Amino acid sequence: MQLPSKTAETVAAAVRAGAMTPNDGLSDLMQDAVNTVQRPVRGWQFTASSLDEVSWPDELFDRPNLQVTMTIAPYKSPDLPWTQYLFLLVLFEGAGTQA
Repeated sequence: MQLPSKTAETVAAAVRAGAMTPNDGLSDLMQDAVNTVQRPVRGWQFTASSLDEVSWPDELFDRPNLQVTMTIAPYKSPDLPWTQYLFLLVLFEGAGTQA
């Protein structure tokens, strides 16, 4: 699901530039989602060195109907010498999808 605001783009750019922490980025995305859909949301963040090595949260596969918004940004953690992919996911609670 894509939210109508530019929050995902803003968060991705700020995290990539080091102007925002992943925690703050996820908080902004979750707040934007709540304001838009007027439902509870949950969020995850995780990193991966390669897109082929992503470990998705099990809960994403446990639900038959799921709506998620995802933002991916290059992120360099202060304690690592290399850049990783940062995944910020927001799950919409009580959401269903149409087949």
